[in-house]
Amino acid sequence: MVAGEKAVWFFGAANQYARVQFTARKSLDNGQSWQSHVLLSEQSGSGYSAMAVLDEDGDTVGVLWESSTSGLISWSRLDVAVAAVAGRGGGPA
Repeated sequence: MVAGEKAVWFFGAANQYARVQFTARKSLDNGQSWQSHVLLSEQSGSGYSAMAVLDEDGDTVGVLWESSTSGLISWSRLDVAVAAVAGRGGGPA
């Protein structure tokens, strides 16, 4: 990320009709648009999630989410620089 730049993250289903394609999205303009996205899971039933910044510089975030169909809790670690160009075949770090 560029020094002084703040990001807004959204984690949720990419499909508006079903809880599938659990995706991380990043906005650099307070959620007015989403510059990048990373598909974290194609499983159905993605549920609630929680995100945390994992380092002092804010270069790495982690997300924990539930899968209601499998009963599992999943974890992904995202490098902010990788997520900035993801969405074109990129994935979780």
